[in-house]
Amino acid sequence: MYDSIATLQTDLDAWLDQYNNEREHQGRWCYGKTPMRTFLDSLDLAKEKLIPH
Repeated sequence: MYDSIATLQTDLDAWLDQYNNEREHQGRWCYGKTPMRTFLDSLDLAKEKLIPH
């Protein structure tokens, strides 16, 4: 149990950082990259595919 929201938030922030920046992504085409690296590597391609309004 957490004694404060601040303590809970600290643990959640640490978990999210580890989850997104340290562990390997499990996706088929991610080739062992972290989720954040996969996201950053896909930005240019996503911008190219963006459909203007």
